[in-house]
Amino acid sequence: MARQLLWSLIRSALGKPKFIVCRNNSRLLSLKIFSFSLKFADKKDCQEDDVCSVNFICQEEEPGFSCDCPDGFQVIEGACTDINECDLDPCLDEATCHNTEGSFHCQCPGGFQGDGRPSASGCQDIDECQTRTARCPAKSDCVNEEGSYVCICQLGYELIGELCVDIDECKDSRLHDCALNSSCVNIPGTFTASVTQDSSVTSV
Repeated sequence: MARQLLWSLIRSALGKPKFIVCRNNSRLLSLKIFSFSLKFADKKDCQEDDVCSVNFICQEEEPGFSCDCPDGFQVIEGACTDINECDLDPCLDEATCHNTEGSFHCQCPGGFQGDGRPSASGCQDIDECQTRTARCPAKSDCVNEEGSYVCICQLGYELIGELCVDIDECKDSRLHDCALNSSCVNIPGTFTASVTQDSSVTSV
């Protein structure tokens, strides 16, 4: 009797209430008066299956229960619908936002690591040379750059394809300073000069 009287007072004060129709046809009334929310339900508790619609979470109340959306969802036309947080630009400009069911994550660009959010670790450069993840050929030195790295061939070597190959300085007089009375001998990474004296060869 008291409940019927309360319904009558609500109807007369606010007009016809709006219901959320649950999967088992139980009804949930949610009326907001000032900063309060009044919720009434035909069911007594959340023990029965399917008391709320898909994606809703059943919350025990006195009396009855309420059907609430989980974090990352919002009520749209009586259903819990995923919020696309990426529409709010939560990631750094250089990061890519990926919406997920009920959440999202920010992906840093290649060569960077972190959560991609401005209020946390953001996107930090990965030093591939320090972490030994760089793939540099033999006879080269790794140099870290912002978001990447480069491999520089050591002195006396040149990059051919993906390999650092020895430069034959003896084939180009501009690359060696051997005297006219000596012979240029190429060795890995450099060269040497040999001088013929009394039928013997001396390296200089």
